[in-house]
Amino acid sequence: MAQRSGPPPQSPALDNVGVRSLADAWRSGVFKSPHQSALQVDGTSISYRELDERALSIAAAISQADPTGAPVAVLGQRSLDAYLGVLGAVLAGRTYVPLHPGFPVDRTSGMLRRSGAATLLVGPEADDVARPLLESHEGELTVLFPTRRLPEWSANSGTGPRLDARDIAATPHVETPMVSDESIAYLLFTSGSTGMPKGVGVSQANVSAYLSHAVSAYGYSPADRCSQMFDLTFDLSVHDLFATWMAGACLCVPTKRATIAPAKFIRDEEITAWFSVPSAAMLMDRMRTMKPGAYPSLRLSLFCGEALPATVAQKWSAAAPNSTVHNLYGPTEATIAITSYEWTANSGSGAAVPIGRPFPGHEVAIVDTSGCTVGEGQRGELCLAGPQVTPGYWNDPERTAASFVVLPHSSDRWYRTGDLVEWSPSDGLIFHGRIDDQVQVMGFRVELAEVDAVLRAALHTESVITVSYPAGPAAEALYAFAVRDSDQGGEAAALATCREVLPPYMVPKQVFFIDHLPLNSNGKIDRAALSKTLEGRANE
Repeated sequence: MAQRSGPPPQSPALDNVGVRSLADAWRSGVFKSPHQSALQVDGTSISYRELDERALSIAAAISQADPTGAPVAVLGQRSLDAYLGVLGAVLAGRTYVPLHPGFPVDRTSGMLRRSGAATLLVGPEADDVARPLLESHEGELTVLFPTRRLPEWSANSGTGPRLDARDIAATPHVETPMVSDESIAYLLFTSGSTGMPKGVGVSQANVSAYLSHAVSAYGYSPADRCSQMFDLTFDLSVHDLFATWMAGACLCVPTKRATIAPAKFIRDEEITAWFSVPSAAMLMDRMRTMKPGAYPSLRLSLFCGEALPATVAQKWSAAAPNSTVHNLYGPTEATIAITSYEWTANSGSGAAVPIGRPFPGHEVAIVDTSGCTVGEGQRGELCLAGPQVTPGYWNDPERTAASFVVLPHSSDRWYRTGDLVEWSPSDGLIFHGRIDDQVQVMGFRVELAEVDAVLRAALHTESVITVSYPAGPAAEALYAFAVRDSDQGGEAAALATCREVLPPYMVPKQVFFIDHLPLNSNGKIDRAALSKTLEGRANE
């Protein structure tokens, strides 16, 4: 089964500003709303004109310190520094590489090294990570502190120029360079089955195609107040930032506390456009804050990153009676999202909301193990083609060749998602999980094999397996099972090792020691049986 959806979108002329890059998307907002608030963060509201001036100074400082055109890493989260860092890199014509201050230093160090970044922007919230990161970094690295004086620790941490807010402000502005459609706009690292995160470089053409569709299809305008719920290391954050700014709207950044309980944030900030993983809505439901009529300001609600239960969509629709509800789907390799389904009261009665139809100009194919398309109503692997499909994995031709392929029925280049789907004439794509061991934990993509690899080393045994709970592609937590061995370390030591090398959402909550790992009829480890064991323990 293969489906194509309409002609490819043309980059629209928004107030005579053509959008072919992230820099163009930002300039569109500056042109539309120069005096309107572009960003509300940490209790401060900053206009488009002011944010533009400050970002242009950072861009000039980047260009002057490193004329090579190398990527720019941004180490920060939910701070003015972080957003200035992203914009500064974009306006300097560079690839931006977001790094999370909550991730282990060794993991972040590996990403920084593999990105080839020559400049690092550091927010104050990241100082505890930045210091050991710079001390362990080989070679020179220009470090910018966009809103403050140089911290004392920076003088003795690594080598290379150190620029503070005064140095940046004193740098004369330079013209924003032109970038090609093929140049990489941003680089993200996702979980990898070999134990090493995969780098995904998204081109200017990829992200421009997405933004051109999203801003038009969902009616973004300068009147909108948009949520920013995603970490900058999560590709859905690119929608948050640049769909908002392309429209000249206001990006509203919740505090860390508000991201856990965002109902008050929606009401207090009068959010009109919401975007989150379904887990956020499920948590709000459990906290009993998703009551009918609770969010009257919302006109648009988008969900992506994991399966959206139909019951959650129904409750959200009642809580936001003035809002449309859309379920989006898309891997990082296909730029943010590439299919959508609008949920209504008349939607089908399935347990999960369909992931719908591809965006205009894109094609989906459902194939069997040989790459041949399957019939309507049959399940197979989802493959994607079109202008949003990215070039491949960063400096990794072997992985790229395995996942970006030519199918027997087409000469186009396709991305093999590993997702199991079927096609419904009425609803489009129906998601049925994975064909491999990848899961989503609170919306984050996790290769269970990467967690297994860390635990095998920590426990000195090959007999270890990680499972998600609840079972299925959308999980709340991970648990591990290992065969008892007199020579292995204990649970506490194993989990401590995990915390040292894995981000928090990939650290198992518990390790269970058992006599043997169950096998299925094919002689493979039976993850389903272990998941049932967890369900039994939860019901005890």
